[in-house]
Amino acid sequence: TGVPSTWLMTSAKTIDWPSVQRLNRYALVVTSKAVTSLPDDERARLDPETYTGDQSQSTAVAIAAASGALLLTTTLLAGPAFAVSASRQRRTLALAAANGGTVAHVRRFVLAQAVVLGAAAAVLGAALGLGAFFVLRGLHFKPLLELSYSPVDVPWSLIGLVVAVALLSAVVAALVPARSLGRLDIVRVLRGQEVSRSLRHRLMVVGFVLCGIGALTALTRTVSDSGVSVTAFLVGSVVLTLGALCLVPALLVVSARLAGRLPLTMRMAARDSARQRARTAPTVAAVLGVTALFSAACIGLASDTAKRADTYVPQLSAGMGTVNVGYVGSGEPPSQAAIRDLVTRTAPRLRVLDEFLLGNPNRVSGSATSLTVPDQQIVAIRNGCSAKDALDNPYVSGPGSPCASLSTAAFQTGQVRVLPASQLGEVLGLTPPQIDAVKRGAIMLPDPKTVQSTSRKNTLASISVATVDINAGRVAFAVQAGNRNLENDTFTATGSATQTRLPVLLLPFEQYLRLQNSNGVGGIMATEGTTRLGWATTPDVVGFYSPSGPVDRDTQQRLETAFEKQYEYANVYVERGFERDDLPVVLALVGIVSLLILVATFVSTALSLAEQQPLMGTLAAVGATRGTRRRMAASQALHLAGLGAFVGTAVGLIPGIAIARATTFGRDFDGVAEITYGPFLEIPWLQIVAPVVLVPLIAAAFAWLAVRRSPQVTRRLG
Repeated sequence: TGVPSTWLMTSAKTIDWPSVQRLNRYALVVTSKAVTSLPDDERARLDPETYTGDQSQSTAVAIAAASGALLLTTTLLAGPAFAVSASRQRRTLALAAANGGTVAHVRRFVLAQAVVLGAAAAVLGAALGLGAFFVLRGLHFKPLLELSYSPVDVPWSLIGLVVAVALLSAVVAALVPARSLGRLDIVRVLRGQEVSRSLRHRLMVVGFVLCGIGALTALTRTVSDSGVSVTAFLVGSVVLTLGALCLVPALLVVSARLAGRLPLTMRMAARDSARQRARTAPTVAAVLGVTALFSAACIGLASDTAKRADTYVPQLSAGMGTVNVGYVGSGEPPSQAAIRDLVTRTAPRLRVLDEFLLGNPNRVSGSATSLTVPDQQIVAIRNGCSAKDALDNPYVSGPGSPCASLSTAAFQTGQVRVLPASQLGEVLGLTPPQIDAVKRGAIMLPDPKTVQSTSRKNTLASISVATVDINAGRVAFAVQAGNRNLENDTFTATGSATQTRLPVLLLPFEQYLRLQNSNGVGGIMATEGTTRLGWATTPDVVGFYSPSGPVDRDTQQRLETAFEKQYEYANVYVERGFERDDLPVVLALVGIVSLLILVATFVSTALSLAEQQPLMGTLAAVGATRGTRRRMAASQALHLAGLGAFVGTAVGLIPGIAIARATTFGRDFDGVAEITYGPFLEIPWLQIVAPVVLVPLIAAAFAWLAVRRSPQVTRRLG
């Protein structure tokens, strides 16, 4: 741009921390690689006032939580496969034990399988991940364009850690079935009569205790007067989930007892699941863990969306838009006429608004030789204050200011918007007498009688508008001429203050809101009126709207394309109200959870059908048709997936409520005082229940289709 802003400094010596501090004495901000490369704790000791590790600590906690959830989910998903595999190999292992094999031999056999399969799956997964990265990098489409040109840095140590954790997950998943094989009844297994041991009530009591402790910790310790405790939330959620997993065997037994009035095939499937808990409990646990995580995530996302929707403040009136080209360098900034012409050429049907602000010259021509420009301070005086009082502090204006209700030096609710009278007439629907009044210098204000006292959320009406003191239909303004230094934004008066009284034109609030924005427009004047008064104005954004309704997305896209080609920092904005932007995340969650539930159920059902071939043969021998066998297989898949999904949803409600309470509470400033909002709690029942109901039905349908041929009938030992 021709204006130096950053310099590269080289030195024979290392630019260390003392060197940086010496340069800081000359108001030079220095970034030195020798300092930024230091470890976090050393940087914190060098300058503890400017560096904090809160963000890195939060990031580490988030990564640890995600890693823990991934490890738990992977372990639960691998559990059914190892459990059913061990169950299928009971006869082989029993023969080995009958021929001198020890319990340690049997357990090591199962764990060795976990090591081999876990290592192969982990290495294959890492290879697929690297391959996916290189494929995405080579696609060169816009969302991943930065990846296409960035250097490739493969973190082999982290990938090795992921592989090691995956291997550990497989071994942990195989521990439970390996321990259960140590209690094999060799005679019963060889006779084909092996069933799970009777239910242990101690495990059930431990499960209830852990559930109670986890729920109380998550709900009562996550949010406190001192803030949000991520540790309490994680500990409570993990303890609650572990307690629920301890209750899975009891849930299988209870569901079998409650199945007495169900159809025959469903009753047989439920009772078989209860008898073979070593095979079915890991499947239910896997579905339970995945569904609990999904339920909590859905509640958190929905509650956050409810908070953002409730606290959303529109930037403009609905359906209207603005164009802001931003800073374009040291040359002449584009005029509003040039911007207006480009809008008109691109979208001829739009109406364009040349918007100005009263006072505040904030742009300088590239040919300017001085940063000092003529300026005026224009302030609306409150009752009981003099012009001097109002001009002493013109930066404080708005609803809570003592002397200045409107001011050219204001940043938010005290600003005065200026537009040509013809455009004001179009956008606000003014009558000819009203247009004549604003041309002569009248200021438009919202009629206090039409402003509702209660805040209307999600609208511009929720913004606190400056209350201007009106006396005999006029507003008193103090005007001070002077010069403003644009480098440090200081104003120097060059003459005495004068006072002017402007006539007021009151508009109904809904009509006035057509030109309101999120900063709060305190008053509206016509360009002809400010010119007649000799008051300075500054070009602001260029607005546009469609007389036939809201500006459509195709028109907005054409404008964005046209302005991006001509101006580097152009921004085209159209107000469409609050729009939910987390639907892709929700859909991804639903897809992932559905896939995980189906995988867990399919693995268990497929291996169970293979194990149940002798039972299916017996049923076929006594007259059971293929339809009966299909219904039994479908019933078992439906029972396992449905039980896990139902209980998982109930378990996930508690951490979901806890995270919603922790993340949707906040404070804000409404222009007058600090306000609090939240917490928000939104439970998207349809979003949660749909996968819980549909996925088990899909699993049951696939299990029904899996039974295609008649089983081979073999003689069983008596």
